[in-house]
Amino acid sequence: MEPLIITSALNGAEVTREQTPALPLTPVEIAEEAARARAAGAALVHIHARDAWQVRVSLVLAAGKRLAAGS
Repeated sequence: MEPLIITSALNGAEVTREQTPALPLTPVEIAEEAARARAAGAALVHIHARDAWQVRVSLVLAAGKRLAAGS
């Protein structure tokens, strides 16, 4: 069997809760979805950090740090 890497893209850059009610946005929701993806066989996850209001994608380092800290 050839090696296989499964990637899970948990949330999109332009997707909103209005479009997809189950969209994980908060650090806790993203962590829970990442754990589910791992349990299903994903080797890595691709996420977009959001601003403090979980509305817009943020390239601000603080958003990534909040996500990494789970808060």
